[in-house]
Amino acid sequence: MTIHYRIDVENVHAHLFRVTLRVPRPAREQKLSLPVWIPGSYLVREFARHLSGLQAEQGGTPVPLRQLDKASWVAECPGRGELTVSALVYAFDTSVRCAFLDAGRGFFNGTGLCLRVEGREAEPHRLQIGTIPRGWQVATATRAVKTDAAGRGVYEAADYDELVDHPFELGTS
Repeated sequence: MTIHYRIDVENVHAHLFRVTLRVPRPAREQKLSLPVWIPGSYLVREFARHLSGLQAEQGGTPVPLRQLDKASWVAECPGRGELTVSALVYAFDTSVRCAFLDAGRGFFNGTGLCLRVEGREAEPHRLQIGTIPRGWQVATATRAVKTDAAGRGVYEAADYDELVDHPFELGTS
């Protein structure tokens, strides 16, 4: 099975990305977390502090999310149908460690936006770049599966570690 993410530019002036995660056949108590590290910089980071509006659902029905600590949650799934989790991520960090978004460009590392689906890290992970401002292009070393000329579309990594090892840059050329 494949874990799916969709990243949309929600509001450049508020510096917000929208992240949507889809998990096929989740565990009854599916643990989700954001790393507290980033490849190449192994200091403790608090990426989860930039998340807001975290919600989960299965088949349109809300699913309870219980926060375990500052970077992990459990979705209490009543069935095996696809779990959808969405959140806004504040992105106004100009370093290479997290995420940045304004009217001119966007940048993110998966460690700051992509919740890890615990127990499913070894499965393929796909990331779709959805809504981005007109005229922007996408640059990344992640393998493109199906993209348009601007790079908007679907990318795939062999597993979670590979996904978060390749940042994404968005903006005009």
